[in-house]
Amino acid sequence: MASSRPAAKRGLATGTPQADSLQALVAFARTAAGADLAVLFTADDSRNAVPLAVDPARPVSLFSLASSRIDTVDWSSGAVETSALNLPSSMLTALGGPAEKAFFISTPVENARRSGILLAWARGDAPRITPSPSELEIGLRLLTSVTGQLLRDRNAAMQRELMTERFHDLFESVSSGVVVLDNDGMDILVNQGAADLLGLGAANLDPYTLSAAMRGLRASCLNAAELDDAYRPLQTDIDYSVVATWDLGGRQFEVDTHPIRSNGQNGRIWLFHDVTARHLLERNLRRLAETDPLTGLCNRRSFEEASAVAFATAPSLAALMIDVDHFKSINDTYGHAAGDQVLQAIAARSIEALRSEDLIARLGGEEFVVMAAGLDVHAATVAADRLRQAICATPIPTDAGEIETRVSVGVSVRERDDESFDLMLRRADTALYRAKREGRNRVVVSAGPEYDSPN
Repeated sequence: MASSRPAAKRGLATGTPQADSLQALVAFARTAAGADLAVLFTADDSRNAVPLAVDPARPVSLFSLASSRIDTVDWSSGAVETSALNLPSSMLTALGGPAEKAFFISTPVENARRSGILLAWARGDAPRITPSPSELEIGLRLLTSVTGQLLRDRNAAMQRELMTERFHDLFESVSSGVVVLDNDGMDILVNQGAADLLGLGAANLDPYTLSAAMRGLRASCLNAAELDDAYRPLQTDIDYSVVATWDLGGRQFEVDTHPIRSNGQNGRIWLFHDVTARHLLERNLRRLAETDPLTGLCNRRSFEEASAVAFATAPSLAALMIDVDHFKSINDTYGHAAGDQVLQAIAARSIEALRSEDLIARLGGEEFVVMAAGLDVHAATVAADRLRQAICATPIPTDAGEIETRVSVGVSVRERDDESFDLMLRRADTALYRAKREGRNRVVVSAGPEYDSPN
């Protein structure tokens, strides 16, 4: 599992093959030239020089080629007096005092064409090699080529290291959990998001522990059996891809697993996306689309969908149409806010009076409907009157005071030649209006004996 990453470096870490090769090269250049100090640096067109290797191994800070004038001197005549230069103080400190002469070997490479090796001789020391251009170029021509190649290797290694750093930063910064397996499942990468989800520690994570954690998490899902079916092809098809939702109850994850670059021989990736917020939003949107915002009951649309399903499967059904008597008078007398409270109380009392399997909806205004399965005419009539009495039993408390409330109910049951639930609703609605005409606060059954209740 990727751990916290070190701070970005300006060069390769010591001990790497590239760093050791550059250090050996600089030591050879200094010895071959009889110089007291050799500094290999890389620099691009910004003219900021970054020392990569120094011999003897002493610290030399970053410096400016423009200030030092190293890249403006004509080196074609060999070593020059340092009076023509302005060598950085850290370089003079590494040299152990003032410099008498210096010579620069240019080793331009791609994206760092001002790179090279600076040789310096301390004041009072005679160079062992006469710093003539011909002799130095002959002796150091191969050195220039080798240095350029090493610098190119070093830059390539730094680029690879940078890409690795960026990969790990990206790997750890993504919000999703990520698990990467090689083709035999033995080499693994697990980012922190996946480790937290799977309950894994950071130390010595092995594929067997990872596999057990993933199986355990999947087994704890509410839809574990469905997931078992979804992942069964993985046992025989290494190129299998699937996206499935892992329902953990309080959280839901969309889990995408697919072979790397569409080839199972390359390994497999598991991506765990937390979609809890999305599922909650979708659930709330469905609830808003299916429920009446005032009472929390089903709305007309969701009731029509449910009743169509029930009509296709239930041999016996009853429909109850309920209307609040004189509701306009309640609104006019007590106000619409009190009228809304009356409707909310009717919804709550109806739920209490009905069976858990019955479905009640508010169709609009002061009109409600109930669908009840498994009831004949007599049972439906008894249920309707029990509902009427529960609603009217006591005055409904509102902010405007207690309000006496009465309802009328029309009942119909499924007939042999009914083609839809809508036909049942029409008969119940006709029975409801008959109840209204005959004095309200009563139950009337369509196509059957009237069942009146005392006022």
